Amino acid sequence: MDPENTGTLQFAKLKEVMEDKLKDKDTPADMIEELKHLDKDKDGQIPVPEFKQYMANMGSKMSEEEIAALMKEIDTAGDG
Repeated sequence: MDPENTGTLQFAKLKEVMEDKLKDKDTPADMIEELKHLDKDKDGQIPVPEFKQYMANMGSKMSEEEIAALMKEIDTAGDG
C-alpha cells in the first residue's frame, strides 16, 4: 500500500485491501467517506498512526492483533 515507502497510505490501495475487511453493514462508500476525514490536507494520503486509530474504533473495533495483521498485509516493506 505504500510502494514509495513514504509512511502514508494511498486511498486507491487502501480501498483494494479494505473492501474485503468491511462488515456487512459497512459499504466501500461508507469507508471512503470516513477515511476522507483522516486526509486532513486532502492529498490522498493518511498518516499511519491516524489510520491505526481509525481501525481500532471502526465497526467491529479491531483488536491490536488484528490491526497488526492488517498492517503487515498492507505495509509490505514493514516500515510503517
